[in-house]
Amino acid sequence: VTEVGWATFIVPFDYDKPEGLTIYECTSVNEDGKLVVEERDYLKANTPYLLKGGEANQILEGYAAKHADTYTNGVMTGVYSEQEPPADSYILQNHPEMAGLAFYHVTAGKGVTVSANRCYINPQSG
Repeated sequence: VTEVGWATFIVPFDYDKPEGLTIYECTSVNEDGKLVVEERDYLKANTPYLLKGGEANQILEGYAAKHADTYTNGVMTGVYSEQEPPADSYILQNHPEMAGLAFYHVTAGKGVTVSANRCYINPQSG
């Protein structure tokens, strides 16, 4: 979790909720364009999450069976290697000179990437 207290995350094995962390699964986007989230008590393998907590860099250990490079729940996609997200998706970034911490729109050809074990919001119709 970054210094601003939020991060996206995906892990290839189940893991109990680390202390001091709130885990949200993004289940939909409402008519106002806002994420609808549900709090979870655990990290389920290959599921994209939005995390809230104090700044931390914690190592999670577990057995990662063979897995694909990306997984989606329909709203968010998590990646296991650095990748360029598709045009019209949204990535979590902190730009204090703009809107601060927010999901920013990705346009084609900007060279923006999502780091390994991070997630982006899938392109949304409308």
